[in-house]
Order: sequence, then C-alpha cells, then structure tokens
Amino acid sequence: MPTELADHVHAVLDGCPLTRSQYVGLLGQLYHFSAAAQSHLREVVSRIDDPALARWFARHARQEQGHHQWAEQDLRDLGEELPSAIPATRRLIRHIEEVANGPKPYLVLGISYVAENLSPMLDPAALLPDGVDRAVRYVGRHVLVDREHAAEVNQQVAMLPADRRAEVLEEAGRFERLMLEFFLAAAGMDVG
Repeated sequence: MPTELADHVHAVLDGCPLTRSQYVGLLGQLYHFSAAAQSHLREVVSRIDDPALARWFARHARQEQGHHQWAEQDLRDLGEELPSAIPATRRLIRHIEEVANGPKPYLVLGISYVAENLSPMLDPAALLPDGVDRAVRYVGRHVLVDREHAAEVNQQVAMLPADRRAEVLEEAGRFERLMLEFFLAAAGMDVG
C-alpha cells in the first residue's frame, strides 16, 4: 500500500521537485502530524492487549520522540514561522486520535505501517527544491531512520494473527488515502 502512495506522490510531482513554497507548507504540516502521532503512539501502549506489541509501541514512541522538532528547525533555517494546522492535517490527526482511542488500539499499527514505509520510498534529492540544503533534517533523517522503522513495523504486522493483520492492513488503506490528501493539501497541490 505505501508503494501506491509513493507512486501517486511521484505522479503528482511529474519528475519535478517541490517548490520552496510547497516544501515550506509540507514541513509546517509535518510538524503537526509528527507531534500528534508520537503522542498517540504513547497513549496506545497501556491499551493494547498483546504485551509484545505494547512493548514495541513503547519503544517506537521513544524512537519517534522529538521528530517534529526537526521540521520546526528546518522551518526556522528557512526563515519561516510554524503555521497553523490546515483542515487536511486536522483530519489526519483526528483520524489517528479516533483509532488510538477506539476499541482496537492495535490498529494504530496500520498507521505506522503507512508512515514508516513511505519515507524510504522517497528520494530527497528528487523531492526537495534547490536552496534548502541546510533545512533537510526532517525529510533526510526520516528517509534513513524509517528504513529501520519500516522493517520493524513490517515484522510486527507479519506476526499478527491473520484476522488482526487483515484489520491492520485495512486501516493502512484508510490512512493512506488520508495521507495522500494531507500531502497534497500541505504542499498546496490540487486535492481533486
């Protein structure tokens, strides 16, 4: 599934990098997404009925801590202010919150599945605009860090019982659609 999302992002960009304005918009919204996501990862730990999966979520939440600050530092390096969350970002965060607080908190694994598998599929050199060399912490570090995180989350998904794995992958599909809408809106692109 994340492959389809990455393919769609590449198709929308049509071989062109983001403009500076699109990159700034995306960074600002990634700040809000990352801050919320790490908070909800911590929240599900005590609610998951699988002790091994709960331990993995606790470790993963610690690994994700502070990533939103990379986006904030990048924005500062670009001379930009941290923007307010736009509607697509608020919808994405609300969805994460609903899943994390819902009756099946392990479905947050579907969200992690999409988020962690997406970054390694993107090439910062092809994605980023010229002139942002110093402001690439968030994107550059995630491409590297998420390679390991993707392997870990994929292993967690594979170890689930078949019924839960199907539910998690179904959630991943829902989240992938919201993530595409988020990316396009954050970068100021046509959402149609």
